[in-house]
Amino acid sequence: MMLQKSQRNGALAFVTDSTTDVDRCFSFGPLLLGVCYGLLYVSVDHDLKRLEAFFQLSNPEVVSADRSLLLGYPYMMAITVPYASFRKRYWAVFCSSLGLAFFMFGVAPLTGIIFSKQFNIERSEVTMFRPVNPLENAS
Repeated sequence: MMLQKSQRNGALAFVTDSTTDVDRCFSFGPLLLGVCYGLLYVSVDHDLKRLEAFFQLSNPEVVSADRSLLLGYPYMMAITVPYASFRKRYWAVFCSSLGLAFFMFGVAPLTGIIFSKQFNIERSEVTMFRPVNPLENAS
C-alpha cells in the first residue's frame, strides 16, 4: 500500500519492491531485542534500588535512617544515582545504575543502527524561483 502511494504521489514513502522479511528482521530485530533487554534490566535495577534500604537495615552494624530508610534511589533521576550511590559507597546500586545509564544513553540509541542498511535515496528536481526585490512594493 505504501509502495503504491509512493509511486503514485512521487515518493511519499521510500519503499521498494525488494523489501523482504529478512530486511525487516535486520532493521527492527536489534531494536526489538534492545527494548526487551532494557525492560528486563530496568525492572531489576528498580528492585535493587528499592530494596537497598532494607539491605542496609539488615546490616548488623548500626545504620542511621538517612543511610537506610530514607534512601530515595528509585525516585532520583537515573543519571544522578551513580554519583549518589558512589558517595555513600553502595556498590551494588552504583554498578547497577552505571549499567542502566550506559544502556539508556549508549546501547539503546545504537541498537537501531547496528545492522542498518545504507539507503541510497537520490531525488533531483529542477525548480525555478522568481527573484524577489524587497523594495519593489515600497512606493
